[in-house]
Amino acid sequence: MSTKTIDRFNPFTDRLCRDIRNNLSKALMTSLRNLDLTLAENVADHYLTPELPLIYAQYINDRMSSYRRALRTISRNHIEKTLRRALVLWDEELFF
Repeated sequence: MSTKTIDRFNPFTDRLCRDIRNNLSKALMTSLRNLDLTLAENVADHYLTPELPLIYAQYINDRMSSYRRALRTISRNHIEKTLRRALVLWDEELFF
């Protein structure tokens, strides 16, 4: 795992950023299908090591907070339609 210092999370110029973003996004799709964040949490835990620079950890923690809120909204409101779920993700600023 890279331990270089970057000043912002940018998946277009940094490979680790791209891997984190892509793997969390893939896990979210499965988590939404199953209404269970276990896979996304496992992916986050894989990256969240003590040596991970803060900028990466902040992104992961922010994403996971948004994922939890989105899944809670979808579950509580029994949202099954794809478009309505997409709107919940949009409201959480989870743009893909």
